[in-house]
Amino acid sequence: MYAGNRSGGVLRSLDGGATWAPAGNGLPPLNEVLAVAVDPIIPARVYAWVQAGGLFVSADRGGSWTAAETGEAARRSGIEAGRAAMAVDRVVPGRVYIGNSGVVQIDTLGDPGGDNDD
Repeated sequence: MYAGNRSGGVLRSLDGGATWAPAGNGLPPLNEVLAVAVDPIIPARVYAWVQAGGLFVSADRGGSWTAAETGEAARRSGIEAGRAAMAVDRVVPGRVYIGNSGVVQIDTLGDPGGDNDD
């Protein structure tokens, strides 16, 4: 279980929410995390949409993070949490959709034949 922190970083619970610990190694330290989601096909992959930072991915359940897309994802992140939405595709591994006034498709494992902007 994961939660984005308004003052930066991600929190992770390994016991159903009874306790929480920081899991933001590699994320911008003070940027608000707008949304967090787990890849349903690859459960060890977690995504964080970071304000003014872009889309970040963790391949080790939040142990460490790397930037996956810092162009359009960062440009669209100039919004308040609650107005941002992120969804992970249940069919295509690594495909993430982020949006506020429109939707952007980001393929974090490479482009499997589709385009990245809808």
